[in-house]
Amino acid sequence: VIAGPIARELSVKFRCSPKRVAGILDTASCVVQGLIPYGAQMLIAIGVAASAGVKVSSMGLLGQMVYPLLMGVMLIIAILLPRSKK
Repeated sequence: VIAGPIARELSVKFRCSPKRVAGILDTASCVVQGLIPYGAQMLIAIGVAASAGVKVSSMGLLGQMVYPLLMGVMLIIAILLPRSKK
């Protein structure tokens, strides 16, 4: 609801496809939410580790969160790569 007007404004400002801007915003929110210390992914990972008998803190687990980091790298690459015009 909130991202729609923001995506529209950014797509006009930077002359990009609204679908591309919405995808970038969505992916960026997933990356950030996956890396905050008390986000859902982090709490689930800590819970899984605790059920396996491993005591770990959110900051200790941050370096092991490979998926959000890779998503962030791929997002940067996707932004930097030129898009073909149809």
